[in-house]
Amino acid sequence: VQQVWRHPRVRSWALDGDSPPVPPGLGHAEAYRFAVESPFRAYARSQGKERFGDKTPAYLHAVDELLAVWPDAQIVVLVRDARDVALSVVPLPFGPNNAWAAGRWWARGVRRGLEAERRHPEQVLTVRYEELVTDPDTQVRWVCTRLGLGYNSEMLAIERSDPAKIDPAQASWFTRLSAGITTAAVGTWQTDMPLKDRRAIEAVAGPELRALGYET
Repeated sequence: VQQVWRHPRVRSWALDGDSPPVPPGLGHAEAYRFAVESPFRAYARSQGKERFGDKTPAYLHAVDELLAVWPDAQIVVLVRDARDVALSVVPLPFGPNNAWAAGRWWARGVRRGLEAERRHPEQVLTVRYEELVTDPDTQVRWVCTRLGLGYNSEMLAIERSDPAKIDPAQASWFTRLSAGITTAAVGTWQTDMPLKDRRAIEAVAGPELRALGYET
């Protein structure tokens, strides 16, 4: 628990006090869950929240493992056109660094997400990025209903997010945040992506694109 509490990422959350004492009598699975989630619970409490979440795309490849640790967890899979995703992720300092690799990475994630939803239909929810930004009120209300959360229109006001909560080293990843929820990044591949990159992505992710109803 102390090691997790001292992790550099966790320290940036500015939690008050030391790590909590481990309750006696925990089994292995319970102790592991307590250790991993203790800073999440502490941060949620500091924000006046009862529940916590974590947005990490790689979790798509560990859904069964996550549900083994947190049997009541709910997972939201956000799907976006592979070509727009490539335009967003290739310039970043992590992940795939070319269109072909981005297409393979995206297709693998989509397959895992669809498999997870088939295995756990009550706990895995798929949301389309394009529908979310086009009609955020309807989409977020639906997500909240599925997750058992109360809806508040403030959830949509991402342009009013506290900039102090963004790691300065990652600020360049969130340049669109101040613009709020917008459709500006939908379909940008049609004008901004070279034909050779488009062909590379469709060569490795065409079946998945078509299965999700995206034009190829």
